[in-house]
Amino acid sequence: MKLYYRLFGYCTVSAHLSCAADLLNVCMQYRYAYRDMKTDGEHVSLVCTLHTASRIKFRAEALGIKIELSKPRGLPSFVWQYRKRAGLWIGLAAAVAMVWLSGRFVWDIRVTGNESLTPREIEEVLASCGFSRGSAIAGFNADLTEARAQLACDKLAWISVNVKGTVAYVEVREKLPIDETPKPTSPANVVAAQSGKVLEVIAYNGFAMVKAGDEVKSGDLLISGVYGEHTPGLRVTRASGYVKARTVRSFLVEIPYEHTEKVYTGNKNEEKHLNFFQKSLKVFVNSGNLGATCDKIYREEEFSFFGARLPFSITTITELEYQEVSARYTEQQASALAEERLSVLLSTELEGAEILSKNVIGLAGKDSYVLSCEIICVEDISLIQEFEVQLTD
Repeated sequence: MKLYYRLFGYCTVSAHLSCAADLLNVCMQYRYAYRDMKTDGEHVSLVCTLHTASRIKFRAEALGIKIELSKPRGLPSFVWQYRKRAGLWIGLAAAVAMVWLSGRFVWDIRVTGNESLTPREIEEVLASCGFSRGSAIAGFNADLTEARAQLACDKLAWISVNVKGTVAYVEVREKLPIDETPKPTSPANVVAAQSGKVLEVIAYNGFAMVKAGDEVKSGDLLISGVYGEHTPGLRVTRASGYVKARTVRSFLVEIPYEHTEKVYTGNKNEEKHLNFFQKSLKVFVNSGNLGATCDKIYREEEFSFFGARLPFSITTITELEYQEVSARYTEQQASALAEERLSVLLSTELEGAEILSKNVIGLAGKDSYVLSCEIICVEDISLIQEFEVQLTD
């Protein structure tokens, strides 16, 4: 069926087969357009627009030809059927307006090339420069936006913004981190951070005071920053180096049985906000009186259509009431927690060390669970210790 017929409405005109010639003569005489003429052996039918059908009926009845018109179809009949449903037409008009307007604004921003900066952080930088989801595409100046973004964020070395359709493709390059911390120049020695047996000494600067096989204690001098002790005049420097030693380290973790736990009461407040581009509208509130201790949780739900992010989202803000109550660990629970904390402690204190042996002993006391650990390892025990030089006449 042609689009013309659907837009302006159409129906079927039918007459008895004996009147078929007269009906066709009327159409030919007055040049009435029709299509899809059919016959079923008793009747002849043809399809035409509603306006043409009304004219055919008028001419045919004047000649005594009996015809029948089917139920109107097409857009006019649909509109007439739902003419009293105002909400439908308001929604349809709003949808048409949104589709028409949406093509003139940025729906989505897609960021590539970022490493330390998150896409949201880059979007915030662009928003501070006047460009964000919801910005008008007409009049957009990419060069000006890129220049403003580089000035606004000192971590950006380069940024490119290309708008294609309703999507802004943002490509960035971040500046390489520069260590601007001034290097210390004051004189210093290298001393032992731990007691142990020296396995290897590498002095980058200064004079090595120990050698492989020596036993040292915590605080002993390993690499001296003073030269020329046995010659006239002394020279000082900032000693540096690497001293590998075999050490014995002890760690202790204690977990009290009595503790406090966070228990949620089940009472909560909730808000929902509909975000359209950069606008936010509160659409739902469920509030009540909560206690002083609450956790606030933010959750944002975005929507997409065939992989394209739509320009609206729903933010849910939930407040959960809780109380801190006294509780008691069982021995098994305390033991598991102690092992977990010991693992974290070892990974922090012995970072880079080679563990040779590990002996762990757990003791369940009256009030707490104690976990003791002895580690034999190979590690760098060098520690920089600065000293002052006093000049005398």
